[in-house]
Amino acid sequence: MTTETPQKLFTPQDIPLLKAEIIRLATKYPDFVYRPPSAATILGVLSGCSNLSGGDERYPDCKGCIVGQAVQNLGFTIDPIYNRTPALGLLRSLGLEIQSLHCELSWFTYVQIDQDKGCTWGQAIQLSK
Repeated sequence: MTTETPQKLFTPQDIPLLKAEIIRLATKYPDFVYRPPSAATILGVLSGCSNLSGGDERYPDCKGCIVGQAVQNLGFTIDPIYNRTPALGLLRSLGLEIQSLHCELSWFTYVQIDQDKGCTWGQAIQLSK
């Protein structure tokens, strides 16, 4: 008989950890420009962002968009069904109740949008301040 390990749920206490991990990734790879597999653009913004792929062999720690990569680095498992979900939807899929946290979470949205516009990870962090 096998028992499944319960899915780790994202809580409000994880928000500062996620922000710190995103900043750590952008500091470590400031020149990385995320390009999702089969990228298409709509109004100059990448569509089809992937939380699980799109890395670059020059940046081995970058296996997805900046938010998706940071979420994985913190030990959360992203269900493939949410692979192309934007930042807030991804956090919601991990159990975070986002309705009362929109102000705290807007930073993640801005970072994600700037990354999807083609900014380097370093630029995305700077523009989100």
